[in-house]
Amino acid sequence: MWVLQEIVLARHALFIWGAASISWPTLCAAISAIHANSYLHALLECRNLQNAFLMKYLCEQQRKGESKSHPFLHLLDVARSFDVSEPRDKVYGLLGFSTINAAKESGVFVMPDYGVSIVEVYMQVARTLVEREEALNVLSFVVHGKADEDEEGGNEGKRNGLPSWVPDWNCKDVVFPFMGYRPANRHHAGTARPMRLLPTEDPKCLSLKGVAVDVVSEARDRILFTQLHRSPTILKELVQWCLRANVDALTLAKTLTGGRDVSGTLIQDDEQHLADFIALLQNFEIDLHAVWPSEASLLSALGARKGNPDRATEAVWRYTCYRAPVLTGGGRLGLGPGAARAGDVVAVLWGGQIPFVLREMEAGWKFVGDACVGGLMRGEVMELVESGEIEERVFEMR
Repeated sequence: MWVLQEIVLARHALFIWGAASISWPTLCAAISAIHANSYLHALLECRNLQNAFLMKYLCEQQRKGESKSHPFLHLLDVARSFDVSEPRDKVYGLLGFSTINAAKESGVFVMPDYGVSIVEVYMQVARTLVEREEALNVLSFVVHGKADEDEEGGNEGKRNGLPSWVPDWNCKDVVFPFMGYRPANRHHAGTARPMRLLPTEDPKCLSLKGVAVDVVSEARDRILFTQLHRSPTILKELVQWCLRANVDALTLAKTLTGGRDVSGTLIQDDEQHLADFIALLQNFEIDLHAVWPSEASLLSALGARKGNPDRATEAVWRYTCYRAPVLTGGGRLGLGPGAARAGDVVAVLWGGQIPFVLREMEAGWKFVGDACVGGLMRGEVMELVESGEIEERVFEMR
């Protein structure tokens, strides 16, 4: 991961491999060519290519003088797939970059200290992000694996004792977050009311206000990572599972992509997004007349006329990796965390862009992960609060 600084902050960079060498600008041109060719992109898509693209992106931002506009959370996000031998360096290895929420007095986000535990470092980063941003964006990077689902082991296992709401930045199960960084690119599930961090005596507890909206009635097994060009079979099974839900085609298309297109931008053109998704279903040979009988003809024509199945494949592949579709008792379809299971609560926490899945425990709540749930992404929950159908409550997550 230290190569990020070596590349991004260098005036010139040269890659040396044995007796051969290649300049960084030439490598960037190759990366651009791969991304411009849908066949090459699908064939070569992997974390190595993603890392190279991210390095290229950060270099471009540095050259344009826009590097200081990044929040520290964005750098943590970018660096998740890079390797370190010292887990603390997933944080400390990024302190050479200027960010918009670095401490004014020191110019860095946190002061490095290798004498404290990894748990303490990651906890400090998570809580500092919540406090400085006055938002819950950092929660979108929590990933719980199978080892964390065994409640007899508490929060131990692969997460090494981290509280359930603290991301493990050294985890290799990387999800693309549903949250957005720029104001114009954010969901608004719980932003109608400001986040307020409630005081607690337990430093491992995050206490917030919000509402419990629904309960998970069924959750599919999580989707494991596979290369993009090998994903259609897995994605077809995923779509077939979701088709059992009584939702319209656009809601299904938006749910399986987190309400975003393949570039990570909030969907601006509903018709184009739907056309791409229908073209994908047609490639999967799914009978539209059996699913949406009254709209099937129009949908088929739309998909054939302007749909791009490759674009839809990549968008669904990107946002479903390490996640699981869920059905709720209220009849909602959602794309939730891979560790979600029946009985979990779908909650909206004030200040959060998206809904979250929580699990009630004897000593409070376990944070399971973020979710994209149809009918909850634009602040619709406020109507339920104002009508008295649901009441505000405190969630103490540990």
